Amino acid sequence: MIRNGIILLILGYLAVYILPLGVRPMVIPDETRYAQMGREILDSGDWVVPHLNGLRYFEKPILGHWAHALSIRFLGANAFAARLPSALAAGLTALLLGLLVWRFGGGRVALLSAGLLLTFIEVYIVGTLCVLDSLLSLFVTGAMVAFFFAYQSMQVARQRIYWSLFGIACGLAFLTKGLLGFVIPGLAIVPFLLWQRRIRCLWCHLWLVIGAIVLTAGPWLILIHRREPDFLHYFFWVEHIERFLHPSGGQHREPFWYFIPVLLGGAFPWTLMFFPASLGLRHIKDEQGLLKFAGCWLVFPLLFFSASGGKLATYILPCFVPLAFLLATGLLAYGRQRHWIGALRVGAVLAVLALAILWSYPHVTSIPSLYGADEGGKMLLATMGLLVFAIGWWQTPRRKSVSNGLVFSLLVTVFMMGCIPWIVPDRLRTRKMPGDFLSKHAADLQPQTLVFSDANMAAAVCWFTGRRDVVLLGNKGELEYGLDYEDARQRFLPAEQFHNFLREHPDKNLVLVTRQRDYESEYVDLFQDPTTLKTEQGFIWLEYVPPLDSVCRALGLY
Repeated sequence: MIRNGIILLILGYLAVYILPLGVRPMVIPDETRYAQMGREILDSGDWVVPHLNGLRYFEKPILGHWAHALSIRFLGANAFAARLPSALAAGLTALLLGLLVWRFGGGRVALLSAGLLLTFIEVYIVGTLCVLDSLLSLFVTGAMVAFFFAYQSMQVARQRIYWSLFGIACGLAFLTKGLLGFVIPGLAIVPFLLWQRRIRCLWCHLWLVIGAIVLTAGPWLILIHRREPDFLHYFFWVEHIERFLHPSGGQHREPFWYFIPVLLGGAFPWTLMFFPASLGLRHIKDEQGLLKFAGCWLVFPLLFFSASGGKLATYILPCFVPLAFLLATGLLAYGRQRHWIGALRVGAVLAVLALAILWSYPHVTSIPSLYGADEGGKMLLATMGLLVFAIGWWQTPRRKSVSNGLVFSLLVTVFMMGCIPWIVPDRLRTRKMPGDFLSKHAADLQPQTLVFSDANMAAAVCWFTGRRDVVLLGNKGELEYGLDYEDARQRFLPAEQFHNFLREHPDKNLVLVTRQRDYESEYVDLFQDPTTLKTEQGFIWLEYVPPLDSVCRALGLY
């Protein structure tokens, strides 16, 4: 039973996380940003200072960019390579969780915990995007696993090994997303040790932890400080302290309770099992302390992020790891009872309702259909996924045991998730997926052409055209810090100065790339009588080629 479960888990992971990685177009701005930063490491040969569009970019440390660079180096500059580090990180996180639970909770709970984690919708989505959050979650999970092994070990030598591994994992987490690599483990471990009245074991090994962190993260910090003395101030003060307390311009401001619906939605469809799982947890004796540890791992980081001035849904990704364990433990303890059966029935009904809305709402409302007339195949596949999920969850209570039922419901959930990459509507491309449009026109781009774009599109333009010299027009966005350096100020042009630029450079070929809605609201008056104006899927590629007489005058021919 356990062996078959391991095989199914591996096959499901490969089918859902790995094989479809290159199917969906890349999404702006996050995916193209991190993919481009990885490629710029390869193009420039600079493995110390992060750059985006050839500009210094100090918002995140270097490890995630190394991972993307290595993947692109061996697999090419494509969506599959850019997303592979995240997918591998999600799988390794589930593996670490399984190893922890297997050692202290048993094989059935371990397999179910890993399966639930990989089928949480937020874990799946983030784990198949080119972002840094899955890597952070991996290293945080590694730190937590190493800590608990150290906590349970009775041998001094093994304790030191585990505490050293804990420090290394924290150092790697720091190199991925900064101080969160220390904060998240600390927020869980300190309350747990106080609860267990064993806080002394942390102080006894703190020197070992600090030493491991310094050896892991210290070399890069020294190198970048020597190259860019301003990095440490900007990274620690601006990007951490100020962003936590007062995010600039109201960036990502949300209410305190913001992460409650995020947690509920991110754990879907297993959110429906929260109540029966909570009933099951009430009857478990926590002899190893793993349930208490998982509770601290879930609650205290969640409270910390809730108190933050800026919030994004991906911030709490590490919290889904203990949630998967608590849910699996509670469900196996609850057994085949009416609340478990009721949750399965509710899930099936919700899938049927989603199916009914998918097919009926365009005919009974003025809202356009999710899919276009030429996307019948995608709609049929979406229908199949929802039907399989609905029938599977409805039939799950008929399995011989709770374990078999949970495995069966996991399998049908995996099938539905496997359909997602293939059913992305073309309508979404009009806002977030400019890859096809940019790739088609990039072949006509001349090396001497000046390329202008705005902050929303700059990284995508770089990724799909292979350029690292895009001039930002109108606003600096996330590249503001890099543009403030003296050697980079010519890479930005305020919108009101564009006409003067045209008069001063009559011989320049220009291209503006932006979203159509931004062009119509901000830039339409800047370009008068452009040579060509190409628009498709909500994006603009505008070329301005000066007439021949202007070029001749600029060259002094007449």
